[in-house]
Amino acid sequence: MILVFRTSIGDESEVEKIAPALDHLIGNTGSWNVDLEDCDNILRVVTDQVNVNEIALALISKGYFCEELED
Repeated sequence: MILVFRTSIGDESEVEKIAPALDHLIGNTGSWNVDLEDCDNILRVVTDQVNVNEIALALISKGYFCEELED
């Protein structure tokens, strides 16, 4: 499944701050990336193991806005 989120992640240093939390959640079972060129700083997560709330909480706990974008 592909999950898509609007975030407040603004630059590469902020991506590095969230990387350990997302890597821990997703592990080797999926992948993720942040599109900093998009005006909504889109986080895309490919996983069948993690739910939307876990991903959002991981970012929110680091001080970032995170909202799932529905289809």
